[in-house]
Amino acid sequence: MAAEAEKVGEAAANVERFLEYCENLYDLVNEGYFERGLDTVRDFRRHYGLAKFLRFDFFRTMHQAVSAQLTTPHMRQAFDFFIKYVGSSAEDAPAFMNCLPTIQFRYDLWYVDGGMYNIAKGLGRLMDELGIRVHLDCEVSEIRKSGARVEGVVAGGVFHPADIVVSNMEVIPAYRELLGEDAAFLRTLEKFEPACSGLVIDLGIKGSYPALAHHNFFYSGSPKEHFDAVFRKKELSSDPTIYLVAPCVTDPSAAPAGCSVLKILPHIPHIRDEKPYTKADYTAFRDVVLAKLERMGLDGLRSRIVTEDVLTPDDIKAMYYSNKGSIYGVVSDRKLNGAFRAPKRSSRYSNLFFVGGSVNPGAGMPMVALSGMLACDMLTGAIGGRK
Repeated sequence: MAAEAEKVGEAAANVERFLEYCENLYDLVNEGYFERGLDTVRDFRRHYGLAKFLRFDFFRTMHQAVSAQLTTPHMRQAFDFFIKYVGSSAEDAPAFMNCLPTIQFRYDLWYVDGGMYNIAKGLGRLMDELGIRVHLDCEVSEIRKSGARVEGVVAGGVFHPADIVVSNMEVIPAYRELLGEDAAFLRTLEKFEPACSGLVIDLGIKGSYPALAHHNFFYSGSPKEHFDAVFRKKELSSDPTIYLVAPCVTDPSAAPAGCSVLKILPHIPHIRDEKPYTKADYTAFRDVVLAKLERMGLDGLRSRIVTEDVLTPDDIKAMYYSNKGSIYGVVSDRKLNGAFRAPKRSSRYSNLFFVGGSVNPGAGMPMVALSGMLACDMLTGAIGGRK
């Protein structure tokens, strides 16, 4: 990494010092957030004590900490955009989110043979082996409640009583749609603003682009303006940073012979309350994205498209009931929520738990899986019965 950084003018010592800083943050975060499932700032203060708590670098943004230690625009932008994993802005996220590079460098990037859906298939086989009954094509329409407890769920018009309910619907939509909570209570959750959404463009194309790696970034020429557009102004960026995945680089079986597949993901705002973007707006933005990729080396991309599937924030909201079409749960914002998501245990109902990207420890497949493990620890008393 240090040797590569020197190619763009960044001193190796700067990079080594910054990565050590990231490692120290990760070790702190891992101790309480990932291993113990701490859910609130109060939990953190109680667990770590004041002196250790202050080592989290709460009073700077992620970008400020990056810029204080790295000097070149390319390296600053590369490390700022690790925040993409949680759909947030380096200009607003707290500095301890600089733990993200360590997660990638220490544990590497992994690919599931045959694609991500094989994880779901594997979990399905495991549940079959354990004798767990799964009701497919049976949507939950209500979580029934009585006082400070929930009593079960209604699905397909049938009430299913339960001692414990675990919801993988995002917290705010679940309270609003399944529990019917009033506006006053929902206002107490406004600090858990949704993270950004994305225009998800899946392409099947003729041939391939040998210059692509499995994971690729095509950066904005104006990163601050890009962050401001998406997260503060809630606008489509005129020069978006684009994340592009080319899985055939690792797994040629992902496409027929002579073809390849590309997943293209520029970040865009979640659905706006006022003047939401239309399908025509997203179609025009799709053209902006593909034109930029062609300018940056993917010559003739649009002429090589065989199949195309596009998901807008409206599609994502309809398919997954995410809050305003977010694909990363809750935004990490230093002032708004300190980068904490909603707690895994309901503050209103003692036997209701939540899992997924809108609760701690956050978005992304590993974190979502970990949220389920930590919620399980809570409801079974595996963390010493303290919860």
